[in-house]
Amino acid sequence: MVGAILQARARELRNSLLRDPQRRVMLLVAIAVNLALGIWGATQLQAGLSRWLTLGPGELDRRLWRLCLAAWGAAAGMGLVSVRELGFGDRARLLFTLPVERAARLRALLGLVTLQAAAGVGLALACVLAALARGLGARGASWIVLLVAGMGVSLWGALVIQTAVIAAARPAWRRRVVTTAAAGLVIAAGAAITLSASGGGRWVRAAAAALSPGGAALLAALALLAAAGPLAGPAGAIYEAAFVQDAGARRARPRRALRRLTRGFAGWRGPAGALLTREMLTRGRHWVEWLRAGVFAAALFAGFPLLRPTLTARGLPLPLAIAGTVVALAVLFIFDSSTSPLGAEGSRLLLFLTAPLSPGALLRAKLLALLAPLAGAGAVGGAVLAAAGGLSWTAAAWTVAAILLVLLGVAAVFSLGSAWDVDLELEIEPGLRGFVQETAPTTVPRMVLFLAASALAAAELWLLARLPALPGLLAAAAADAALLAALLRPAEHALLRQVREG
Repeated sequence: MVGAILQARARELRNSLLRDPQRRVMLLVAIAVNLALGIWGATQLQAGLSRWLTLGPGELDRRLWRLCLAAWGAAAGMGLVSVRELGFGDRARLLFTLPVERAARLRALLGLVTLQAAAGVGLALACVLAALARGLGARGASWIVLLVAGMGVSLWGALVIQTAVIAAARPAWRRRVVTTAAAGLVIAAGAAITLSASGGGRWVRAAAAALSPGGAALLAALALLAAAGPLAGPAGAIYEAAFVQDAGARRARPRRALRRLTRGFAGWRGPAGALLTREMLTRGRHWVEWLRAGVFAAALFAGFPLLRPTLTARGLPLPLAIAGTVVALAVLFIFDSSTSPLGAEGSRLLLFLTAPLSPGALLRAKLLALLAPLAGAGAVGGAVLAAAGGLSWTAAAWTVAAILLVLLGVAAVFSLGSAWDVDLELEIEPGLRGFVQETAPTTVPRMVLFLAASALAAAELWLLARLPALPGLLAAAAADAALLAALLRPAEHALLRQVREG
């Protein structure tokens, strides 16, 4: 039964690749990103192994334990996302209509989660494992088994923990709060483990001294066999209870909470306020958006202290380093979530076109709806990092102003440029599939927008670095004004042309 379920999933993926051009584009992008990350990771690991071998076997083991911890934490994070998508979606509902044993259903879910994780990072992981085998030879076999088996145990642990939390939490509002908190705690624990390991924590040294890689690999393999064998039945019962609890959960309370959060924006009369309220209500209901925002916030506040010595060593002043880091993360966040504000609407854009709005007003409203949360988050992030770095209030004000000016240009490129990505024949599907259609950079115009926004951000940051403080801000503001003047009218014509052509 498990094999039949996995085969059906494989046929579904094959058919979607044959019939859906967007899926093919996403596959090519995923392969390119995986290869780039894999080659970079393998190169760094190969150079690291050469250094670690000269420091003695103890240091080598500690470094490899840290690598395993980082991989296991990443696997747990991917497991949290995959379990929510594959274990409680429409396909899971169809699976629950079949007379399948609990253990088989749990094994099938674990197999689907593993396949999705392998599709996401399989090539990158293969490159890293190849570098590990090449650098250590036969000695690296035990580390490879430990890393891979540990990732499997992490996926299984993420599955069991998440389903147990959902099954135990009642009523519905508390289920969502506890689930989100559990996901955050697991991600925070993984980040803490990685950061602590990179600093050489005592417990890492103790684990490296107490456990050989071969013994730890054997324990991880046995744990994985137990998870797929005798423990599959009890874990399947937990999953079944969680599915029943999730299916009976009410959906109204999260919407009311979001409406309280957006009450101030809803009172802002005008197209921009309406679009901003709508974006917050629709996106705020999806747990992936909250998880994504949390990951980016954690990356900014936890990663910048680690990145700061490298940036300052290259001669970058602290205000510019903060501005560049915040802008880079903002561009990546838009690329991951809002690459095409107009193109993501699909056929729903017809509703906006029937409203008493000119194309220019619609474009400006989309620009403000994208810029407002982006500018707020960027200003807060820049101010917090500036305060943590001990900057004066004038330097902190310059940092925040630089961030806002660069983000204005970036938001203009994405929002106005998305007029060339409009497709009124695209039907946005419900659920996570529709979420991917809205957010994923699956078209050529979205790729071009990302490259153009990245080039613009780099150019404005270069201006800010080359010019004195006030002239640099004025130059960035002039560049934004010229960009808006150059893009607004062509974007209006592009939108009207797309409407005429249907």
